Amino acid sequence: MRYECPSCSRVFYLDTKVVSPCPACGTMLQVSEEEEGGEAPAGAEAAATAEPSTGGSWLMGDMPDGPLAGVAAAPPAAAPPAAAPTAAAPPAAAPTAVAPPAAPPPSTAMPSPASWLTGAEEGAAEDSEEPEAATESTFAAAPTAVAAPPTRTSLPTVMMPAQQAPSGMKLLLVTAAAIFVALAVAVVVILFLPKKGILVDDTGAAGAPDTGEAAEIARLEIEVKNLRKEAAEYKGERDTIRSERDAADAELAKARAQADSMKARFERRGEAAGKTLAALALLERLVDLAEALSLTAEALKVEPNFVEAHRLKGRILAASGRAEEALGAFESADEAARAGGLAGDVEALVLAGETALTDLGDRAKALAYYGRALDLEPDSALGLVAEARALMLDGELTAAVVKAAAAQRKAPSLALAPLVRGEIALEESMLKGRSEAQREGFRKKADDFLTRALRLDPNSVRACVARGNLLIREAGLASAESGFGLLRLGLQSQAESLLTRAYDLSPKLPEVHIALAQLRLGEGALHDAAVAKIRAKEAVRLTEGKDAFALATLAAAQAASGDPAGAAETMNKAVDLEPKNTGYREVLERYKMETKSLRR
Repeated sequence: MRYECPSCSRVFYLDTKVVSPCPACGTMLQVSEEEEGGEAPAGAEAAATAEPSTGGSWLMGDMPDGPLAGVAAAPPAAAPPAAAPTAAAPPAAAPTAVAPPAAPPPSTAMPSPASWLTGAEEGAAEDSEEPEAATESTFAAAPTAVAAPPTRTSLPTVMMPAQQAPSGMKLLLVTAAAIFVALAVAVVVILFLPKKGILVDDTGAAGAPDTGEAAEIARLEIEVKNLRKEAAEYKGERDTIRSERDAADAELAKARAQADSMKARFERRGEAAGKTLAALALLERLVDLAEALSLTAEALKVEPNFVEAHRLKGRILAASGRAEEALGAFESADEAARAGGLAGDVEALVLAGETALTDLGDRAKALAYYGRALDLEPDSALGLVAEARALMLDGELTAAVVKAAAAQRKAPSLALAPLVRGEIALEESMLKGRSEAQREGFRKKADDFLTRALRLDPNSVRACVARGNLLIREAGLASAESGFGLLRLGLQSQAESLLTRAYDLSPKLPEVHIALAQLRLGEGALHDAAVAKIRAKEAVRLTEGKDAFALATLAAAQAASGDPAGAAETMNKAVDLEPKNTGYREVLERYKMETKSLRR
């Protein structure tokens, strides 16, 4: 196929009808008028059947102007057919190959991209010693051969492929070239350009970061500082939590140890309380006091500082007539209370005062115990009872009644308060200067208070003795009236029952023996001077001859037994102990007169 460039008038022969650009100026080629007329130029058949060179099948262009003769046409851009196409129809008469010019001048035209690729293929073919055998063209080969292309020593010519490559192949080659260029640029950037944000000087040393990088570094440094600060705070909090946890663990261990100790102590106290309650039951029934004392000893062995066991031991010892030992037990109860963190045991001190007053007749020691109890709890019921008892011993009966009444209001179930009030009322009923009506009123009050005290504490020895003495006086008054024999006997029987109980509770109590002696000295069926004398002597012995009332009772028993001289002698000792007691002096004078009458 003959093509002509409309711009530079160059003529080219191609075996395809695909329009291609001019290799010299790039203008699209047009089919020449001669080709359109159907005449084939000479040498076309030879060009179609020529042996392909290393770069493929080529045709030599007819260069009318001569300088660029033999420049190959650019490859067509048309896509290859799906199946192997057939060659174009050959011309009617195959012309001979066009011979290249002898010495064309150097071309000044820009070669086409196809010539670049052709040149690369030619270079590759030149490096090998023997040219490769031409592969069979994709398209059908021309029937005639063309002249061989010029060698590299000839003038520059542009070679055009005789057959147009498919457009897909061209696109693939262009894409591969673009990818290769992009990869080359990337390699150059990576290997030779400086890192981002770092300035590189002529010596290749890293310089200072740019402004944006400096700000980023500063921000990161601040974040690092903040993170370090937070880490330090977290560490401090962690250490604080650990120390608090360790302290909590220590407190927990301490609490557990205390709980275990308290549990063991409660278990011991429970066992000691059980033994103490068993001993109290024996004391209240007045049976087997020795066993009761043994139970308290076992309780104290389990729990040495059990205050209730010490206190009960004192009461059992007092009921057994061992007053001195009882005082020691009461002191131990007070010490155990102080060991347990208390100020003391006010109940033990009051009981000690009662024991010293009742069993030992020691007013001074009793006052000392009452004073200690008052110092511990001056406003408590027991403290008020102690104060009332001390006032009573000092003869201040009115003030004693006020304190005892206050104690009874504070603790209605406390037996000591009505006991003190009953004893004070009984003593006031015997004072001189009272009318008979007043005496009767005091005796009635005394009976009410003492009955209440016995109801609250049936084993109160002092309450039994006080009410027994009251009944003896009532019986004496009844014997003065004719026709009151049964009443007197009933009163004496009640008194004997109370005094016997008191004797069972405290056989070594002097007041019990004195009251029993007074009962036997009264008129009636219970009168027995000999028994009265025995009881009175026992009272004197227990008080070591230092109690004036015991001596006076013994003197009365001696006189009733027909021994006025002995009665006078004993009464003289009572007067010596209480010289201001005018009643004792009068009785002493009477005994002396009876002694003189018997001598006559």
